[in-house]
Amino acid sequence: MIATYDLTTIKDIFDKVPTGRIDACMKELIVLMLQAADVRDLVNGVAGDSASFVFPDTIVWTDDDKGEVTLRVSAGGHDFLTVKTQMAKENQHRAPQGR
Repeated sequence: MIATYDLTTIKDIFDKVPTGRIDACMKELIVLMLQAADVRDLVNGVAGDSASFVFPDTIVWTDDDKGEVTLRVSAGGHDFLTVKTQMAKENQHRAPQGR
């Protein structure tokens, strides 16, 4: 059975995600955060002060061992961009490198 976890704080990762799955969760969250930062920088560079990028308060992590990350960008209540990333198998087992 595939489990999902609503994550609002780092403490939620510690409290909710099983110990043996924290590594997988964090690797996917790193990819998500880096992608979100890139989109934020792009939005700010194109639209300047007329637009804002808001990271969600809660992230739902699906423990399905697929190494997939999906970032949805919405405006006016409508999704207009979806970025799906399939992590390479070798990257699912080691931490992504920072920028």
